[in-house]
Order: sequence, then structure tokens, then C-alpha cells
Amino acid sequence: MRLQIPLVGEFEVVCAYADGIMAWHERFKNGMTLEGLTDLLSAGFAGGTQRSWRVGLIGSAGFDAVDLSDTALTHAGWQEFQGYSESTRPALGSATVAAAVARAAPVSFTLNQDATVRGLFVISESTKGGTSGVLWCTGLFSSPRDLLAGQTLTTRYTLRAGG
Repeated sequence: MRLQIPLVGEFEVVCAYADGIMAWHERFKNGMTLEGLTDLLSAGFAGGTQRSWRVGLIGSAGFDAVDLSDTALTHAGWQEFQGYSESTRPALGSATVAAAVARAAPVSFTLNQDATVRGLFVISESTKGGTSGVLWCTGLFSSPRDLLAGQTLTTRYTLRAGG
């Protein structure tokens, strides 16, 4: 008998108004990228580099789709939304790992303009709009989210081995 172990990643996002009152909350699974999975196997089995991960926002402008073949350099179906106050992509906090589940500490974005956002991505590059590094995954909201300047998005990323 052969055991197959799926990797399932999930974003949990809370959007709050400037006064701290919650506007909405959503959980959704992400899709991995071949670039990210190859990097994971390299780090785990071939002496590759362990990464420090960052979170970015997928904008609505020009959005078509996310794809398994997306990379940090090339993701033709979407563009990064950069209209938030933080000077770099927020660092995904250190994860606690137990029983094949990694839970990262939450990260936040404070919007500095009104926008429609489609989802999030995890990448190893800190520079907003940067195209180097490794794109681990992308995840889309159940529908595009209209956001207002001053709102804060706080997200936590969880990765489970085994579903």
C-alpha cells in the first residue's frame, strides 16, 4: 500500500474598518505553484535554501486567472496590488509546526487607497512588485473584494500535510 500525502494550504483573512470593527471574514484554500513545490522538495531533500516568506495581494486590474505554472517572474493572468501602507510585502510570521500542520503568525496590510482585490499570494521576495524569488502559492477570495482606504486586512496562513 502506498500512502499519498496531499499538501493543503489555507488563508484566513479578516478585514476591519479603520475603527477596528470587522467588515468581513473569509477562509479559502490556495493553489500551489510548480515553482513553490519544486523549491519545497529542493529544500527538504536536495540541500536547497530554506526561505523567508512574504504575503502579497492579487489585484483585480487585468485579472484573468491564477495558474499552477505561475512563477515570481511570470504570472500573466494577474498583477500584484501594491496600494497598502507597508513599505515591503509583509513577512509571513514564524510558523509553529506540530502534527504535520504549520501555522504562521498573522500579517496585516493597511490599505491606502480604495481597490478591488482578488486574493493573496506567498512569495520569498520582499519588494512590492518584485519578480525574483519563489512564488509558493496563490489563493483567491470567493468573489472579488471591494476595499476602502484605511481598512486593514489581517491574514493567517496554514499548511497541512495530509489534508
